[in-house]
Amino acid sequence: MEKQQLICEAKNLSLHLRESREYQAYTAARETAFANDTTKALIEQYHRLQLKAQGDMLSCGKAEDKTMEELKKLGELLQFNPAAAGFLMAEYGLNQLLSEVYQAGAGSEPARHAAGGGTGIA
Repeated sequence: MEKQQLICEAKNLSLHLRESREYQAYTAARETAFANDTTKALIEQYHRLQLKAQGDMLSCGKAEDKTMEELKKLGELLQFNPAAAGFLMAEYGLNQLLSEVYQAGAGSEPARHAAGGGTGIA
C-alpha cells in the first residue's frame, strides 16, 4: 500500500470514529462535565491517579496502597456526580471501541517485534 493511500485510509478511520455513537457520547458528556471547574478538576485528578497506579503496576508490580485508596475514594465521589459519572462511562465506552479497532488492526496473530521478525502489523 502506498504511503498516501495509507494516510487516506487513516483519515477515513478517524472520520468514522468521530461519527461513532461512542465518540459523540464522549464529547457531549465531556462538555457537560467539564463545564463545571470543580468537576473538571476532580476528573483530571482521577486520571492522574489512574496513570500513577498503572505506572506503579508496570514498574513495581503493585500500585501503592495510598494511591489505590485515593483512587477509590475519588471514584466513589465522582459516582455521586451525574455529569462526572456520565463522562467516565462515555470515556470507558470510547476506550472500548478504540481497543476493538486496535485489535482488529493488529489481526489475530500475536504482535511480532523486530527480534521476532516483523512489525506486529498484520
